[in-house]
Amino acid sequence: MNFLEAEVPNFGKVIITHTCFETISRYRQLENMPETGGSLVGYLRSDDVWVIAKAMEPSPKNKAGRYWLQSCLGAAQRFVDMFFKQTDGALNYIGEWHTHPEEDPNPSPKDFKMMDDILINGKIATGFVFGLILGDTGKLCLWHQDRSSHWVTPIKVPPLFLPASF
Repeated sequence: MNFLEAEVPNFGKVIITHTCFETISRYRQLENMPETGGSLVGYLRSDDVWVIAKAMEPSPKNKAGRYWLQSCLGAAQRFVDMFFKQTDGALNYIGEWHTHPEEDPNPSPKDFKMMDDILINGKIATGFVFGLILGDTGKLCLWHQDRSSHWVTPIKVPPLFLPASF
């Protein structure tokens, strides 16, 4: 299997590529490590399935603690611009990912607020954003958020999908 799949209530099917998950999984938050994260780029397939294709490597300019993260906006914009240009606009900003030091990750009120700020102040092509959170055991949580609501969907990551380091 080259992707993870989730059905988001009131939205539809979302696919996370193996490449995207591999990038995120390298930054699992263990012991006293700080949170980390970055932006996501993706696209809408012709069959109305959203694909989260690539995850940004964390910027060394990010600021973080055990339970918080402030991403470098300039690095995030360069990541999105690079993929937008390389793919003639096929890949575009679709959301954010980060880690949590917990087994079953879920977005916090701060996470929802961050995405609200992106939806209100950002210049994004969609009226929604996706968030991915990687827990310390490799479990993954996807959330979809628009200006009026959000839906959280745990994703089962098959053992064969996980890197050997898990």
